[in-house]
Amino acid sequence: MKKNYSFKFIISTLCTFAVFNTVNYVLAKDWPMMGYNASRTGYLQGEKHQLKGKLKWTYETGAQINSSPAVVDNKVIFGNDNGIIYALDSQSGKEIWNLKTEGIVDSSPAVQAGIVYIGSRDSKFYAINAKDGTIKWTFNSGGKISSSPVLNDNKVYFGSWDGNVYALNISDGSLAWKYSTKDRIMSSPAINNDTVYIGSHDNNLYAINTKSGKPRWVFHSGSYIMSLPSVFNGTVYVGSWDKNIYALNANNGSIKWKRTTKETVGRAISAKGNLIYAVSDDKNIYCLDANSGKIIWRKNLGGIVAGSSAIIVNNILYIGSADGSIYALNSQNGVKKWSYKTGAPVMSTPALSNGIFYAASQNGKLFAFE
Repeated sequence: MKKNYSFKFIISTLCTFAVFNTVNYVLAKDWPMMGYNASRTGYLQGEKHQLKGKLKWTYETGAQINSSPAVVDNKVIFGNDNGIIYALDSQSGKEIWNLKTEGIVDSSPAVQAGIVYIGSRDSKFYAINAKDGTIKWTFNSGGKISSSPVLNDNKVYFGSWDGNVYALNISDGSLAWKYSTKDRIMSSPAINNDTVYIGSHDNNLYAINTKSGKPRWVFHSGSYIMSLPSVFNGTVYVGSWDKNIYALNANNGSIKWKRTTKETVGRAISAKGNLIYAVSDDKNIYCLDANSGKIIWRKNLGGIVAGSSAIIVNNILYIGSADGSIYALNSQNGVKKWSYKTGAPVMSTPALSNGIFYAASQNGKLFAFE
C-alpha cells in the first residue's frame, strides 16, 4: 500500500472516511477486508470507473468459495472450501501463491502492511506474508474459525466456534485478551471508537472495549446473531435469525428501531448516507431509512440473498444471490443496471478495486468484471 500518493490525495481520502468515524483508514485503490473498512459500512466513494459488467477473467479453484475477497497491492486474496488460501494477480487472474490449511476457509481475509490475517475451520488463525504466502505466525483457538477478522491499534480481532472473542497482537500472534460468550461465534466483528461489536449464537450482540476486553453492553435478540454488524453515525445495524433488522445506540445498546422481515437476517448491513441495505432469507434486499427503519424500496432477487452482503460503490449497489446471479442495482431506487449468471449460488460478498469488480461463486470460480 505504500506508494507515492500526493499529499492532496491522501488528505482527500482521509476526509472521505472521517464521515464514517472509522478507526482504520484505507486508500481508495484497495479493498482490504470484507465490508471495506473497520466499521464495515461496505461503502466506497470516489471510484472513477463506470463498470459495465464485462467479464475480464475467471479463476477456477475446484471447490466452493464462501470467503469474501480482499484486494490489496494488486493481489486478490480469498479462501475456499478445500481449505486453500489463494493470492491472484488482480489484473490477470494468474495465481501468485496458495497456502493449504487443514479446514474449510470461509473466513474472509483482512490485509494490512503486507500481512494477510485469516482464520480456518482447522481452528487456526493465520498471519501470512502477502508477497509470497509464507506463514508469519499462527494462533490455535479452541474451535473452528469462520469469523472474518478486523484490525485496530496493532491488534486483530475475530470470533471462534469455541464461543470466544479473541484479540491478538499482530506482531507475534500472542493473546492480548479473550472474552467468552455462551455459544459459538460465526459473526464477524466491526470496530468503532475503541469498541468491537460482534454477535454470537447465544442470541447476543456484544460491545467490548478493544483495549481491556471488558464488555460495555450486551444486546439480547430473539435468536442467533450471525450478521456482521455495521457501525454508522452512532448507530449499530445488525440482523438476527429472529427475522429482525435492528438499529441500536452504539453507546448503550438501546433499540432505536427494528424492522421485521419474513425470514432470517444473517449477513452484513451496508450503509451510505441516510440509507442502509440489508438482505433477508425472504429473498429480498431492503433499502431502509437509517434513522427510522422505513422501507424506501425492496427488491426480490429470485433467490436467497442472505449469503452475500451488499457493497455500495458511488451510487451502485452490488450483490450476489443464491439464484446464481451477480446484480448491479441503482442504490437509490433498486433499478437493475446489469446482471451476470455465474451458474451457482453467490454466497461470498464482492469487492471492488481499481475499476475491477470481484465476486466468487459456489461453483468454485472467482470472477473479475470491468
